[in-house]
Formats: sequence, structure tokens, C-alpha cells
Amino acid sequence: MESAISNIETACSGTGKPNTRYPQLNADVRSIALLTALAAVGQFASNIYTPSLPFVAAELNITAAQAQSTFGVFLLSFAAMQLVYGPLADRFGRRPVLFTAFTLFLLGTIICAMAATLQILLAGRTVQAAGAAGAASALIVSRAVTRDRFDGIELQKS
Repeated sequence: MESAISNIETACSGTGKPNTRYPQLNADVRSIALLTALAAVGQFASNIYTPSLPFVAAELNITAAQAQSTFGVFLLSFAAMQLVYGPLADRFGRRPVLFTAFTLFLLGTIICAMAATLQILLAGRTVQAAGAAGAASALIVSRAVTRDRFDGIELQKS
């Protein structure tokens, strides 16, 4: 991770060397890289799951329609929770909300991995989506953080 951040800093400096002249840029690049990664969590969780639906149906001995319902539950929970995370982030701060959401996402992922029935899988996908919406509300929260950190031209560049 540290080498990836160093590569980003080097690329952004335009000189082939890490940016030591403007240390604030290093922190800004790290923030942008982290927020971008968080924004990808929800998309990753939904898109990587889609090709596995036939295997989920076979493993749990359910129909294809029942397996697809897990995707619908994820999207419904994901959409609903995005409405919740914005005000929570304003009230309690960006960082605690992101950490809580990411913890929910991990908990939901563990529930899904251990699911032996469709009902447990649906519950796991609901929890996973609730967390993904918050971690990926970096789509929401990252924009707020970006507005908090940058003004004018810097905001447009980020």
C-alpha cells in the first residue's frame, strides 16, 4: 500500500521523484487515493457477486430466482442506507461513520460467507449492503470530505 501511494505521489509530482517540495500534496494525494478506494467498495461488492449467482443457487440448493433475490436485497438496502449516511456523517463526523460502515460491510461479508440457508444469505447481504453504502458513501462522504479540504481550483482538480 505504501509503495502504491509513493507511486501516485511520484506520478503527481511530474518529475519522477516523490514530492518533497509540497508536502501537503502528498497528504492530499493519499486522501484522494483512500477516498477513491472506499468509493469502489459498494460497486465491487455488487459487481463481483453477479457472476457467482449460479454457484450460489447450486450451493444452497435454491432456484436461480431466489439467488437473484439476494442481489435485489443488496441494491434495496444499499439505496436506502445512502439516505442515512449523509446526515450521520454530518452529525458525527466523516471518519467514525466510514469506520462503522466498513465494519458493517465486513460483518455482512462474513455472514454471507458462512451462510447455509437463503435466509441467512439475505440477512448477510442486507448487512453487507448497509455497510457498503456507508463505506461507498464515500460517493457521498468523499465528496463532502473533498469539499471540506479543497476550495476553488484545487476542488476542481481533485
